Amino acid sequence: MKETTKQLAEKFARDFTAAKKAYAWDGSMAASTFALARMTYENEVPVERIKEIKQLMRKNSKGLVNLNLTSTRQVVAAVIAEEEDPKAALEKIDFYFKELRKVTKGADYDAAAATILCRNAKDGNEDAILKRVEDIYDGLKKEHPLLTSYDDIINCVLMALTEKETFDIVNESEECFKALKGKFFTKNSVQAVACILAAFDGDVETKCAKAVETYNKLYKQKVKFEHYGIPCVASVAQVVKDEDFDDVVAEIKEVSELLRHTKGLGNLYVGGGFRNLLSVALVLSSYAKSVTENQTGTALNSIINTIIAVQMMTIACTVATVSLATSSSSS
Repeated sequence: MKETTKQLAEKFARDFTAAKKAYAWDGSMAASTFALARMTYENEVPVERIKEIKQLMRKNSKGLVNLNLTSTRQVVAAVIAEEEDPKAALEKIDFYFKELRKVTKGADYDAAAATILCRNAKDGNEDAILKRVEDIYDGLKKEHPLLTSYDDIINCVLMALTEKETFDIVNESEECFKALKGKFFTKNSVQAVACILAAFDGDVETKCAKAVETYNKLYKQKVKFEHYGIPCVASVAQVVKDEDFDDVVAEIKEVSELLRHTKGLGNLYVGGGFRNLLSVALVLSSYAKSVTENQTGTALNSIINTIIAVQMMTIACTVATVSLATSSSSS
């Protein structure tokens, strides 16, 4: 395992442990989303700071529907904990959230999407970026009225943050969807992969073929994960060079084994499939850092960290939804 990957994995484990202490009742998956949201930050957040943010959110996030009931709150907490004025950051997220709710009415997904916008959108550009997100969402819904729903808003934000024209990126995602149809378990997975691929430059046929090939190669090498993690295949396919693939897979397995020995991340708590997702994110982040350092100024450099964050937030929302459904059925 590369030293940079090891350091990133160890930092993740410490952030995870801190979140577990601060949010004692939220479970390991929620704490994992907190740690992943902290992945691009160098500093670690002490438990006391997390508890302060937790109290701040409890008093000031009433407009964020259901946020205090799900793991999405930990994603928001992880981001605003970095800010000198966390209350102002929370207000900004709340603003984006309320505007996105007008488009999808999908509470947790809208909250996660709002957090991404808070981190990445330029000040003074709020109305323009929100209009672009809405236009992309409407474009997807026009092509797939029954398939497109609130859970697509996060990928719409990703697409909106690229420099591609709205019509072009929507059209390219549809081309990718057609090329990938039937290649993954569900149409939802196909659409998510298509949106992520559209954010990258390159030929549609080549990008789609590489995504399918990458999924099959990961599966063959026993890197399996939950269905909601399938979109991460698109990032692995576009970021990792062919000659580095085997080394990356070996690192994913090593990181997964390292995390397995972290209290709260064993099979009893999250399972191998979810742990593999965490490992893919950590290794991909480490790998992307070395790639972008050598390709400063490229399109890859401008979107890769956002893409990783987007996928982790999608997973956070999905985990939250599954947890609520499980809780409801058992009550």
